[in-house]
Amino acid sequence: MLADETVQDGVREVREELGLRVEFNELIPLGTVKDQLLIGNFNDNEHCHCFLYRKKDNYDETFELQKEEVSGIAKVDFRELAALVSGGKTKIEVEGFLSTLEDRQYFRKEIGLTDLVPHSSLYWQIIIEQIELVLIQRS
Repeated sequence: MLADETVQDGVREVREELGLRVEFNELIPLGTVKDQLLIGNFNDNEHCHCFLYRKKDNYDETFELQKEEVSGIAKVDFRELAALVSGGKTKIEVEGFLSTLEDRQYFRKEIGLTDLVPHSSLYWQIIIEQIELVLIQRS
């Protein structure tokens, strides 16, 4: 998102990059997480506005990825992801697809923490805790 855009403008990004038609009021707020990453000589300070979206028809075919922004998408069991983030596991199994110019390449493979979008361990810990709270409240 650009500096002059609001958090609510993020649903446009979801539509453009993932092809999902999401309304802002359908999102469950997880909070704003301050994150800091040092990448080479670049210090990346972010305020990540995080939301959860409970998608009812979670089929790969519903995603239309913007190839310039998103190369692929994978799904994972939440408990497995929590174990990976907490250090209880070093590898977990995911399945998904990579978007190519012609079609999709489906995969199933093992990943580790370094395969996730780069964030601090504190970021992942906060996200897992917030998702757990939502799941407890909704059960």
